[in-house]
Amino acid sequence: MRNKMPKTCDFCYHHCNLAEGQTGLCNIRENKEGNLITRNYGNLVAISVDPVEKKPLYHFHPNSKTYSVAMFGCNLSCRFCQNYAISQKEFENTAITKHTSAEQ
Repeated sequence: MRNKMPKTCDFCYHHCNLAEGQTGLCNIRENKEGNLITRNYGNLVAISVDPVEKKPLYHFHPNSKTYSVAMFGCNLSCRFCQNYAISQKEFENTAITKHTSAEQ
């Protein structure tokens, strides 16, 4: 029997109340058969190795590298963000993703 009650997502401060089949503001969490699922699990839109100086970790291990991964979705909509085009709902259908398992 399916649970028809809305579910409250507790992943971020928006605390979206999601009816069956509805996604949150981030477009990542979905109420599916009464369970909150992560729609983008393992689907990476960005993978890169960058110098640490490019990150907010500037003074942490100078001259080292960072490994960055990103999945689709965000609970903010800052048009100035360098990741805006890979994080917003309207770009989901055109985003190129690579499914990667946790083991990989």
